[in-house]
Amino acid sequence: MSKVAQILRLCDSWRKHVLRDDGGISISVESENYRLLKNGIVYPDLSYEEIQSCCLGLTRVMFMKRMNSIQSADHKYFWAWVGEVLLGSESNFFSDEEHHIRKLFESCIRSTLATQDYRDDIEFNSSELLSNNSLILAHLSFPLLESLLKKLCKEYVDISGRVLKPFEIRLSRNRVIQYGTGQKNKISSLRDLLYLYENYVSNEEGKEHLNLFKQCISDVDNSMRPYDLIYQWRNHSLHGQFSYSTIGGTILNLIILLSLNNIKDNYENRRGRSKETSLFYLKALQNSASNARPGWSFYPPVIGIQR
Repeated sequence: MSKVAQILRLCDSWRKHVLRDDGGISISVESENYRLLKNGIVYPDLSYEEIQSCCLGLTRVMFMKRMNSIQSADHKYFWAWVGEVLLGSESNFFSDEEHHIRKLFESCIRSTLATQDYRDDIEFNSSELLSNNSLILAHLSFPLLESLLKKLCKEYVDISGRVLKPFEIRLSRNRVIQYGTGQKNKISSLRDLLYLYENYVSNEEGKEHLNLFKQCISDVDNSMRPYDLIYQWRNHSLHGQFSYSTIGGTILNLIILLSLNNIKDNYENRRGRSKETSLFYLKALQNSASNARPGWSFYPPVIGIQR
């Protein structure tokens, strides 16, 4: 069995064991035997195809019916490793002009890694902030997704949403939105940006990954098309209509899926350098009396535990 198949099988097996007939969730000792880390999956050792499989598989075991969100050490170590690859000291994924997007991405990753250990010496407001890290991620993930899509679609739109090159969004047989050829010279719809990326920018493998991701969403809520649902989540969150504290990890995984697809050809090189750098700083910290980590360090998320 290939490692890609193993990763997806483990995630599907976990999901199968926890889902009850009534739509509820029941986690057991048996279901936890299907976790990736417990089965020897080490993220820094994975190829591009394997790490993308982790992104898709972990989305399936995180985003469940009734808008439940189940996150585990599998997710935390995955997000930490992606942070190391895309945002660490060896990364040039964002240009100097895109520093604001990078900082937003860093904040999203940090919110997933921040933990509340209930120590008496943690300041009260800091403790309360940590207890709401999922809500923080949910609200930060949407502007990050929008700005990332504009970065990836820079041939067609600039960061302000101004259309640079004409394109159309076909929502149905009879409904087509034309951009750049008439009155619509600016794009503000997250849904339309997703369609723009998929239809005009993404390669074929990226489209296949997006289809699998959209299926993850449809398996939970098929009341509307996935991009329309994401757009609704974004609008409800932006206007304070609803607070979807459980969807931040799902949107973050979509962001990661797009980002990794963008560096596919250079992933192996980035993987090697990121692994070497994280090991260097880990050894330095282990030999130091201080627990202070550099601001660009993400992996491993917990010092003293290397997976």
